[in-house]
Amino acid sequence: MSEARSLTYVEVDIDYCANTYGVAPCTASIPSTGDIKCFNCVSTCQDRENFTNDPVTLRFGKATMALPPPDDIPCIPNLLSAQIMAGVVSLGQDLGQRTTVTATFSDHPHPDTGEGFDKYHAERDYNPFEQGTMWGKFRSRQPYLRNRPFRLIRGQVGQSLSEMETRHYIMEASDGPRPDGTFSINAKDVLKLADDERAVAPLPSEGTLVSDISAVDTIAELAPNGIAQTDYPAEGYVCIGGNEVCKYSRGLGGIDANTILMLHFDGADGAATTGAIIDSGPNALVPSNIINAELDNAHPAFGATALHSLGTGSVIYADNALFNLGTSQFTFDCRVYVSSLASARMLVAIGNNEANNNNALRWFITTGGELTLTVTSGGSTLLNFISSGAGITINTPLHLAVVRAASNVFTFYVNGVAVGTTTTAVTVPNYTGHLRVMIANDALSSPFAGWLDEFRFSNVARWTAPFTPPIGPYNEATLDDLQLLERGAFNTTAIAHKAEERVQLCLLYDGVSPDLIIQDLFENYTPGFDPAWITIDAWSAEVSSYLSRVYSTIITEPTGVNTLVSELVMQAAL
Repeated sequence: MSEARSLTYVEVDIDYCANTYGVAPCTASIPSTGDIKCFNCVSTCQDRENFTNDPVTLRFGKATMALPPPDDIPCIPNLLSAQIMAGVVSLGQDLGQRTTVTATFSDHPHPDTGEGFDKYHAERDYNPFEQGTMWGKFRSRQPYLRNRPFRLIRGQVGQSLSEMETRHYIMEASDGPRPDGTFSINAKDVLKLADDERAVAPLPSEGTLVSDISAVDTIAELAPNGIAQTDYPAEGYVCIGGNEVCKYSRGLGGIDANTILMLHFDGADGAATTGAIIDSGPNALVPSNIINAELDNAHPAFGATALHSLGTGSVIYADNALFNLGTSQFTFDCRVYVSSLASARMLVAIGNNEANNNNALRWFITTGGELTLTVTSGGSTLLNFISSGAGITINTPLHLAVVRAASNVFTFYVNGVAVGTTTTAVTVPNYTGHLRVMIANDALSSPFAGWLDEFRFSNVARWTAPFTPPIGPYNEATLDDLQLLERGAFNTTAIAHKAEERVQLCLLYDGVSPDLIIQDLFENYTPGFDPAWITIDAWSAEVSSYLSRVYSTIITEPTGVNTLVSELVMQAAL
């Protein structure tokens, strides 16, 4: 490129407040917060809480005879030089050494006008051009340059900025104004952002245990209050005390004062006694009988077992005032794995004659795979609510729910999706009969044909809109708790932990290609990294052509991104 026709620009992005001094939301005022108006920068802000950053780009050009007029490419023509010290690429070893750019500018008087400078220059009691130099003002107002964007642009006369070559860097330090009338900015290539002292993955977690937990406890309450909801995803892995990894789900809850009956159906495979069916709710109800059913380990939703029908039977609970629903809200929900729809499959019934449905509330699946809720009294039908295209499929794990909410609104849900709703004013009679879970058909002559798990009966409307089914069994945990689904995961040992031990969120990669791992580490764990810098399609194409491997790991403590990427570069010979 001919020196006479070459053009060089440097762009820097600085923080700049979009507010106007003293105008809402800015609450600054003279003399309450300061003697003079600010300069719309962080260092002079008098109302930090309402600082509204709207970054401004300052462009500087190398003064040559070929420099385009300001109307074509606006710039401040004080760039003296931009020297590059090339980096070192370490193929298959690490991220190498960073490229360094040193831009040197001439210092000079400046009227303090234009975008990014003093909004209120006309109101000052001095002439800005005669007071201070440009870089002197810049240095005092913009002391926080580290990691801010810096762009070196090179082209030739006749090209637009977009047609020129742009190289991206981040500012590292500045120097000056110096006695020789110069100012310099030192910048590094963008991978500097990934240095271990600047970027770590996973991010440090602030949650700690509220109280001691034993080696078998399954609920961990975190402090400070509310941190589980703000800092921990709905599910994942945590490392407690730096030595035990646990799989968790965040505060499922679901067992509370509104729980009438909570059956996890967990126990020994083949157990078929009333003592094996445990009510984990606050009422601790014990079944009066269990007929032709047992706990079975074939298709549990959670835990080791689920309830499996062996014939025309069910789990029976004697009449209880808790079963009197009247006009109250209620929810039945459960997990099912239906193996056949040859006849209607009863999920639950309350009544004294559910066999012929003369006096009973019944929730069941029809042979066509529809959910149905019926209420009868003395042979008269008070409610016959059928879902609309529920499409219950066999040999498929499903979460089912029926909810009666306020204003007599009944809704069916399959896997959290509403599959039917109706509004019907009905009073459920106070039946004097029992409650049966998992029943055969009307004549009690055909078995349920499947498995039922995680059955809950509540006297409240648990859902009034579509929802995501819980990812684990219900418990007494709150939204501020972590439910520990698996203690001692990833070959760690389940041990007791003391209050105030740190609960660190882990970062898991399970069968992920290296290009996507590096993309995630840069984009989500490297502050200031612009996703536009990654040509992921090209990365992925190269990995697909030359490296047909995926990688799995769990990172249990905050680790420098540079270290993590360098390890992957070495392992994958990138």
